[in-house]
Amino acid sequence: MATAAVRQIDTSDPLWPRVRETFPEAVGWINNPDDDGNYRFFVATDEQGKFLGGSVIDVTEMGFGPLAGVPVGFLENLCVLMPYRRRGIGTALLRAVLDHAWACNCDSVRSTVDYENTPALKLYQKSGFGFVPDEVPGVDPPETQYTIVAIHPARVNGGYASPQ
Repeated sequence: MATAAVRQIDTSDPLWPRVRETFPEAVGWINNPDDDGNYRFFVATDEQGKFLGGSVIDVTEMGFGPLAGVPVGFLENLCVLMPYRRRGIGTALLRAVLDHAWACNCDSVRSTVDYENTPALKLYQKSGFGFVPDEVPGVDPPETQYTIVAIHPARVNGGYASPQ
């Protein structure tokens, strides 16, 4: 397993250009005045500070339904560069975003993952996420993905163990 340090960064960090290159859509959201998201970016680096991967979470209050006003985390992106996969780096990045969400009193963390993305599905499953099949209408060929959800450990009665 590779030794990776995971930390939260912002636009003033020397690794920001690498994050901007890896997650252009998420970086665009923070520059959009119509997007009221609360995005946080995390990076994984090796001992020399080399970028190995990153993750993005948006913590916001739900604006509708039974969770209106409840903080929820939306895992927007998680990426580990190809040569560094299957070394625990994705788990470390996911742990960082979950820890951030739980510290912000999020009720849950949600995302989507394609049915065919077996490595990601394994990561989320071992990290305690639940899976809901989701068919995206109006797309040809039909997109098939799971909506994935991790519930705040304090909200689950003995069923959820956070990843180690």
